[in-house]
Amino acid sequence: MLRILIISLGLVPSALFFVWTERNAALPYLPIWLGWPWIEGESWSLASRVTWNAFLIAAFGALHSGLASHSIQSHLKLGSWMRPVYIAVAGLSLLLLMGIWQHTGVLIWNIPAPIPAPLPWGLGWTSLMSYAVFGFTLSLFRRMNLSEFLGLTSATQPGAVLVGQGPFAWVRHPVYSLTILFFGLASMMSLDRLLITAGMSVYIFIGYRLEEKKLIEQWGDSYRNYQQTVPAFVPRWSQLWKK
Repeated sequence: MLRILIISLGLVPSALFFVWTERNAALPYLPIWLGWPWIEGESWSLASRVTWNAFLIAAFGALHSGLASHSIQSHLKLGSWMRPVYIAVAGLSLLLLMGIWQHTGVLIWNIPAPIPAPLPWGLGWTSLMSYAVFGFTLSLFRRMNLSEFLGLTSATQPGAVLVGQGPFAWVRHPVYSLTILFFGLASMMSLDRLLITAGMSVYIFIGYRLEEKKLIEQWGDSYRNYQQTVPAFVPRWSQLWKK
């Protein structure tokens, strides 16, 4: 039960972060209940807000990648609790990011939909597409052992089920590809969402290289061959129709 509680501390804020991003860095009711922003920057210049927000994304990326490194994990000596703690810290750090984010109030573009979508909280057709992308991303986890991914049980062959199956036969990192697509797919793009999209894209491009170094250490030539035949993020047309 304690393990599930710790994991929930990470999963709930992470889910909220995707909703927050889809609504151009806004949520209904929750900011009022929690007193956001926890750091008041209304008097800051636009450049200061952009710099602050970019720093928040970079800090999250550094923390996320740092906790994933073998050296830090071995130093912490948490054993089977490492994965739940990692998920919790990632989620809580996203909650902090949202809580001290400084909104810019700048709208980059707004393309109105020809037919309004009957969704609550002002969510439109783009939101439907974004959540469809998010739902498909979640469905990828059905190809993994979800209990092992969340750290509820010990991993037996981590990563082995990914290589060459389903979407993993199209790209090596379909979850990352769909995450970038989710962030960037917007009929209404604010400067806040653009910063999130750009920052998370940079983090993903850096993080996947660190991740693949560990996969090469684990799988050796088999993963090198996989790298040579399957692209990282964008599938080849022939790959999509490969049987």
